[in-house]
Amino acid sequence: MKYYYILIVFLYLIFSINISFSIDVISSQVQCLNNIAINTGDVTLNPTNGAELKTIFCGLGSNLCHDNGSVSQISITQVTQYSLSSADILCFPNLVYFKGKKLTSISPSFFITFNPSITDMDIYASNLVQLDFPINPLRQLLFGGVSLIKMTSLNNVKSFGAYDDSDITIDTSGDTSNSVLWNFGCYTNNIPNFSVGLPLLTSLSFGIGSAFVESSLDNVISYDGKIKSLAFSGAGKEIPFPMKLSELQNCKITTLNFQYGVNLKTSNYIDLSNIPFLNTFYILEAGPNFNINGNFPFKALPTTVTDLEINNGNIPNFPDLNIFNSTSYVMLQNLKMTGSLPVNPLKNTNTINLSQNLINGTIDDSWCNIFLTINNNQLTGSIPDCNYCYLKDSSVYLRFAGNNFNNYLPGTATCDHSKIIASFDKNSKGLILHGKNLGTLPTNIKSKPSCTFTYDWKTLNYTASCNDDPDKVELYFVPPNVNFTLSTGKLAPIITSMVQDNDTFTIEGSYLSYIGSEVKVTIGDTPIQCMVIDDDPMNTSFYQAKCKINYPIVEYGEKLVSVSVYNKVGTIKINLKHTPVPCPIEDCNGNGICNDHIGVCECNEKWATVGSSICTVANHYVSSYVPLVDDETVISFYGWFGLSYNNLSITIGEQNCGNNIFINQTFFNCTLLPSSSPSLLDKAFTQQLLNVTQNGISWSSLIYPYVNPILSCPNNCGNNATNGRCDTKTGNCWCNTGFTGLDCSPIPSTKSDIPTSNTNVDNVGVVGISNEQSQFSISIDSILEIDFYGNPVAGKSKILSKNWILSQSKDNQGITIFKQTFDTAIMELKIQEVQQTTLFTFANNQFTVQSGGIKISMSISNWNFTNTLNTLDIKLSSNSTINPKATTENKCNDDDLFNVESESNNKFISSLNYIKISKQGKQLYGRFQDKFLSDGRPTMLTTKLLSFDNEKVIMVISLPHCENKCELDPDFSVLVSPNFKSSDSCISNNQNGGKNKPWLIPVAVVIPIVGVCLIAVIVIIIIKKNSIAIKIGLNSISMKRR
Repeated sequence: MKYYYILIVFLYLIFSINISFSIDVISSQVQCLNNIAINTGDVTLNPTNGAELKTIFCGLGSNLCHDNGSVSQISITQVTQYSLSSADILCFPNLVYFKGKKLTSISPSFFITFNPSITDMDIYASNLVQLDFPINPLRQLLFGGVSLIKMTSLNNVKSFGAYDDSDITIDTSGDTSNSVLWNFGCYTNNIPNFSVGLPLLTSLSFGIGSAFVESSLDNVISYDGKIKSLAFSGAGKEIPFPMKLSELQNCKITTLNFQYGVNLKTSNYIDLSNIPFLNTFYILEAGPNFNINGNFPFKALPTTVTDLEINNGNIPNFPDLNIFNSTSYVMLQNLKMTGSLPVNPLKNTNTINLSQNLINGTIDDSWCNIFLTINNNQLTGSIPDCNYCYLKDSSVYLRFAGNNFNNYLPGTATCDHSKIIASFDKNSKGLILHGKNLGTLPTNIKSKPSCTFTYDWKTLNYTASCNDDPDKVELYFVPPNVNFTLSTGKLAPIITSMVQDNDTFTIEGSYLSYIGSEVKVTIGDTPIQCMVIDDDPMNTSFYQAKCKINYPIVEYGEKLVSVSVYNKVGTIKINLKHTPVPCPIEDCNGNGICNDHIGVCECNEKWATVGSSICTVANHYVSSYVPLVDDETVISFYGWFGLSYNNLSITIGEQNCGNNIFINQTFFNCTLLPSSSPSLLDKAFTQQLLNVTQNGISWSSLIYPYVNPILSCPNNCGNNATNGRCDTKTGNCWCNTGFTGLDCSPIPSTKSDIPTSNTNVDNVGVVGISNEQSQFSISIDSILEIDFYGNPVAGKSKILSKNWILSQSKDNQGITIFKQTFDTAIMELKIQEVQQTTLFTFANNQFTVQSGGIKISMSISNWNFTNTLNTLDIKLSSNSTINPKATTENKCNDDDLFNVESESNNKFISSLNYIKISKQGKQLYGRFQDKFLSDGRPTMLTTKLLSFDNEKVIMVISLPHCENKCELDPDFSVLVSPNFKSSDSCISNNQNGGKNKPWLIPVAVVIPIVGVCLIAVIVIIIIKKNSIAIKIGLNSISMKRR
């Protein structure tokens, strides 16, 4: 093609000059015009109608004049053999632009002697085929007819273009270091190397010649750090994509264009991520070979590209659109692309054109967030409402023409408020029109009062600027003929009526909203939230809103209703009522309660509804189990299993109980391999999954089916047989005479200076033990309900510490009782000051609490679990502080730092069984039994150390979802460290040979915790290091609580 588009920049006129079309030429320049007209024979300058040239020149085509009549622009076409010289135009002192076509004889000297006022020239001279002569300064120069251009000739020219399609040789020799050239374009067979000189050159455009040398494309490497705009065009020539562009290290290119007439080819994927400033990238005629095995040939594009076009090629495999995610405008037109249109992944793209391809399938609604043009493809299904509603607009329907849509009805497409939703919002920019299916054409919206709308592609909303400051605006969307009345948020809602239909309310009034989420409705002081129904847009408008409340309704009667829109509130009073909804079976078969607010039976904890069997299927669970010891093989489980065992299946780890099962309502057992079985190896004592399935319901949890019967004792009972004996069945020490405590510490031979301990129970249930200035306290701090995933249940926790209410003062047995309640639960705390050393038996374990000890028991009754899968955590703590008001002060042990040690008596199950807290020569020992009683049955238990600092230790005991009663029995005792120094030892140390005596403070605390749960449960105790939360899996059943 003769004229390629990149050179259009050279064809503009000089707009900065004041020109006139209706004045006469100044008299001093008339004769010059007549001479040029006669000498060149230009027919435009030789009028045949008798008119004088001076009166018509300023309006002849591209001939222009200044306001004073002085010639500013001359354009001639020569038909004579006259030799034009600079003298012919020197008589025009204000001439700015000179254009000469078909000049037959013009001397190179013309270009160094022409008027200094001239800034722009357009020359086509048949006698000048080599541009190798100097040229005076010009802003721009267009030249035709040359075959060679010497770059030094253009040193004084800022912009140059050779506008014909002849193959031009570019001579880069000579000094161009002072050249002012910034823009250069011509047809050539060789892309030049501009690595030397040309310091201002930033824009290049090349037409590809007929004998183009492809290897010369490698010279683009010389443009690194210099060129900002690079363009190629041609006349149907195919060239390789210049891969050297990927190697530029300091690339400044912002525009890269392959114009019409040049096809591309490539054998390798292209990565242009090294071009960090590229904004505009066009390939207007990609051609048949610009692909890699049919794939999109680009591996990466710069994230700075805002405009991209690749058209008229052959890329059959639909590309991954994510490569364009940073591009605002994308055109992939006529590329023979096949495949279906995916869900729109583009987050920053405003416009995409995929027209004239072979794309099939349907259009997902996600494409509503982009200006999509996809005409002339093979798409089917429905046009999304965001575009369908506006098909009457030609600018919309033409973008979807040429497909097979089932709703492509440009003349009859209609939409109503069920498909189009609008609302106003306010921000710093003013009114924001937002909603659903509002289109993208501001001219499509009419308003009263008059508003100007601007579409924002980033937010996909309109910004509205309205006359005055209206409290409402009436909108009309031309197509599809839909009206809205919208509140601007200036006034509060006006509520005229509110009608109740069971759980649904219809609000009538004004200044409401078409978008339900913008309307907030609350009823009463509690308040009750009435959720606006926005799944059906017909429920909400400027005049109406519908909302629904959750059942049950526990408050009735006259209530004040608040309706809020844009933080403005309107009110109305209503009489709130309740309308019962019957259940399919009124008494729920005696195993549940009818929720007449929704007409559904809510089964008791032991029953479930499966299909049409309403509350008659056993909701089975395991509450406790007896693990296997030594080579025992029959494992027993307790809980609730009903009377029907259809399709019963019980598995424990990899072992299946098969048919060797005995089961009744509350018990089942099955036979397993002994723990010593070679097939179990070291897996016997690990956690394994128990799964019980029957009647279409599955229940599962982790258990320890086997336990190691050999337990260790605290500190190995002093590591000395003289101190005591370790009971490996219980993990307790039995101390010999002269030794005491949990680990059989020695009792000193003389007790004359033993500091005594005092115990105290305050009026809020905190136990205190003081010795000299050292003070320990033990308290039950809190109770929390824990869900299936081990997280606290919202609203189901209670702070117990310092909230206990005295129920019974200390009696003659030293027992003080406290109580407190939470919802339906009653918690009782019993603290007993033990008068004499006592041997206790608990869960088949025996242990001793010495005289002067304290025993704490706690019971929990009627805890209302939110879910039968949930459990309880009880947190208890011990504080170690210094009492500055103590009557006896001993500073001899201040260097004994705070320390916490813990120990397990089972190497396979690292539950906390023993804890020692040391500070200032005193030691608080805590012992936790490895069993608890669940409904009177011994079952394994875990306890964990939650946290500690320099004064406080927090522990947590996890209670199961017990059916009737849980009992726990940890105990504590306070001893004096073996390195304890008496208050006078600091000064008598030398007198006793530097030996300090270990002292015992005979104080013990025992805490059995009794939990009475009056609801049916699905529980199993999971033993794991550091107290794992109970995990229960339940399938195919939905449990609800009343």
